[in-house]
Amino acid sequence: MNCSVCGNPLTFDRSIFRCSCGKLIHSYCWEKHVLAAHKPSFKLGTMAMNGEFVAAKSAPEEADKQTETLLSLPQSKEEEMTECQPTGINAPIAN
Repeated sequence: MNCSVCGNPLTFDRSIFRCSCGKLIHSYCWEKHVLAAHKPSFKLGTMAMNGEFVAAKSAPEEADKQTETLLSLPQSKEEEMTECQPTGINAPIAN
């Protein structure tokens, strides 16, 4: 079986979610699935020092642009990794 978002195989050693719509999804694909498939309503804003939510005053078009930005973010740390060179067992880690 494959993930309905990324298409990669669902393996027994990784966490998967079963959405209320019936789709099986990797845990790192969950946010992308919810945003794309269910399109929940949400407001963007900031948190004030007293803990109160302050909604940003933006047009709906800007909210759509921000949603598209969120959907285009990498899904997992694996996508963000760069090539590493192998080291020996007792070799120091280079920064």
